[in-house]
Amino acid sequence: DPSTQDIYDGAINQALASVRRHQVQVKVEKEKKERELTVAVLRRSRGSGIANLSPSWTKNSSGRPLAEALSELSFEVRYSDPRQMLWLAHQARMVAEDTDPESYPPGAVSDLKARVWAELANAHRVNEQFNEAEYALERAYQHLEEGTGDLSLLARVLGLEASLRRGQRRASESFELLTQAYDLYLQLGQRHLAGRVLVQRATI
Repeated sequence: DPSTQDIYDGAINQALASVRRHQVQVKVEKEKKERELTVAVLRRSRGSGIANLSPSWTKNSSGRPLAEALSELSFEVRYSDPRQMLWLAHQARMVAEDTDPESYPPGAVSDLKARVWAELANAHRVNEQFNEAEYALERAYQHLEEGTGDLSLLARVLGLEASLRRGQRRASESFELLTQAYDLYLQLGQRHLAGRVLVQRATI
C-alpha cells in the first residue's frame, strides 16, 4: 500500500531528523563547556605569561572552541594589554584557519573565520595598525559571504568596522555602520546589544 509506505518513510525521516538535532545539540553543549574551560585556563595562565604558552598546550583543545576562547580573551584584555590582545587574536585566527570544515555544519567554519578576522582587525586598530586592520576586515567580509548568513555575526563585524572608521576619523561612516548594526540587533531582539550600539553612536 503506497500510503502505508509513505507513512512509514515519513516516520523514519522524522526519527532520523530528531536524532540529528539531538547530535547537534550535544555537540553545541560540549563545545560551549570546552570553550568555557579553555577561557578559564587562559585566564589563569595570563598572569604567568600567556604569550609563552607552547603550541603543544593547544592539543588539549582545538577547533572552534579554542578559536572562540582565544578571541574572547583577546577582547577582554583590549584595555589592559593591547599587545597581548593582538597576539591572542593572531592565535585565534591560526586555529580557525586550521579548523576542518567537514567537522561542522555547512558555513559554520566560514562564520568562525569571519569572526576571528574581524576581532583581529579590531586588535590591529587598538594597536594603531590601520593598514593591517583594513586587510583583516576585508578577509572577515569575504568569509561572511561564504558563511551561514548569521545576522548577529554581521552586526558584530559592522560594529568593529565602525570602531575602525572612528579611529580613522571617518565619523559619518562610523555612524552609518553603527546604525546598520543597531537595526540588525533590534531585528534579532538583542536589545541589550542594540543599547550598547546606541551608546557608541552617542560618542560620535
